[in-house]
Amino acid sequence: MKMNKELTQIREIELSDCVFRGSRQRTRAIRAETRRHVVLNLVVLSTLMIMILLNASAQSATSQKQEAGTIRGTVVDSSNKLVSDATVELKGQGLTRAMEAKTNSTGALC
Repeated sequence: MKMNKELTQIREIELSDCVFRGSRQRTRAIRAETRRHVVLNLVVLSTLMIMILLNASAQSATSQKQEAGTIRGTVVDSSNKLVSDATVELKGQGLTRAMEAKTNSTGALC
């Protein structure tokens, strides 16, 4: 009887040890899975940040591009008379919008 009691106690200790080892293994597995998720989230976040920075730098580079030039002349009608307060619209390839200018009282475009 005493032997059975001792065997039962040994089995209980072995079972509790297995349960303890199992919970330790579960804890390690959960920690490893959490680390994988953290690393994956950091990779995704870093990739997004790089894409945003590249996009912002590309936009600032194109917005810094300045087009400059001078157009001078006079506007005349079909009878060769100067036209004052005429609106001249400049359109061209590569322009994001048309540019406008008005002639002065002598018909000159400056």
